[in-house]
Amino acid sequence: MIHPLGDRILIRPEPNPTETESGLQLVEHRKPETMGEVVSVPERIAMDCPECHHRFYRVTDVKVGDTVAFSWTSGQELLIDDERFFLMRESDILAVLEGV
Repeated sequence: MIHPLGDRILIRPEPNPTETESGLQLVEHRKPETMGEVVSVPERIAMDCPECHHRFYRVTDVKVGDTVAFSWTSGQELLIDDERFFLMRESDILAVLEGV
């Protein structure tokens, strides 16, 4: 498995639906994925204080298993063992979706 470095998060995108709830088939040129499941996060993120020049560490705001929303232009797409993932900065994540 991949262990992200810095403030990067590994996300498995949820596939877009191919048909509506009423059974209508959606066309292939639909919008790219904008939601996914967090697969891997760094243990801690290093941050530098711009005023005192000290380094401190914090945990991420997301955890493995969270469903998140992100911009379709965010991150780097990776293909690992024929499975798609996105590697993106924590700040590119727009929201954590609860109860999804």
